[in-house]
Amino acid sequence: MITKEMKVSELLERYPELLPVLAGYHPHFGRLKNRVLRKLMAPRVTLEQAARMAGVDLADLLLTLKKSLGGVPCHGEGNGTGTAGYPPGGCPRAPSSPKPEILERLDPARVVLLDVREDLRRGEEPFAKIMKRIKALRPEQVLLLRVPFEPIPLYEVLRPMGFSGWAQADGPEDWRVYFYRDGTRVADSSGRVAAGPAEGGEVTSDEVTIDVRGLQPPQPMERILSALNRLQGDQRLLVIHERRPMFLLPRLEERGYSYEINEEGAGKVILRIWKPVS
Repeated sequence: MITKEMKVSELLERYPELLPVLAGYHPHFGRLKNRVLRKLMAPRVTLEQAARMAGVDLADLLLTLKKSLGGVPCHGEGNGTGTAGYPPGGCPRAPSSPKPEILERLDPARVVLLDVREDLRRGEEPFAKIMKRIKALRPEQVLLLRVPFEPIPLYEVLRPMGFSGWAQADGPEDWRVYFYRDGTRVADSSGRVAAGPAEGGEVTSDEVTIDVRGLQPPQPMERILSALNRLQGDQRLLVIHERRPMFLLPRLEERGYSYEINEEGAGKVILRIWKPVS
């Protein structure tokens, strides 16, 4: 059964005859014909993620794949309307989310550029190069990644490390993707230091606030520990949680943190964490 959670690699392993169907559905999937790129992306990407990367309708993609297995022509096929009934040139892309304020005020001198478009076109694996550059970033720096497609799986890899991502398409195979730390302080073009958002929270001079409600374990714990690592001076961390984080508390005690917990009602727990002054 073909589902949105199925990995592209699993799909092509079960149904290798669907490779030309995917390649013909949208130009983005034509990259799967490249063996190295297929090895790089297919094991990491679900069909839902692949649809988002290509900017196509997930339901239509799944229907097309299922119809192809059943020998039923896809709608729009052979009528001159283009792939899967859309106009020639591809499907409409959902608009990108608004550019985060921290990036709007970003001093260009703080941006570290890494262009891996040619690496991918040559079929080379750029993951190690990206991770090396990420780990070398100073606290105030932001990585600008230039890629031929939106690297959605990379968001999941970098999120536990405290990075958020924002992408913008400049062309069919030209993406700018910014990776910046949650709660980081980034100097703007005036030289002032601005506090960046902490993934749904805010930063003040003495307290960083993050909201981890709705995240699946172990993401809340990872997000909290990552935020603690970025606290500056005598800052405290305020966490908005939906439950008492029982597995987190021993980790905090092991690391020498103090904390207080206030249960404000069903589904809302406020946790304050700080490092005692020695």
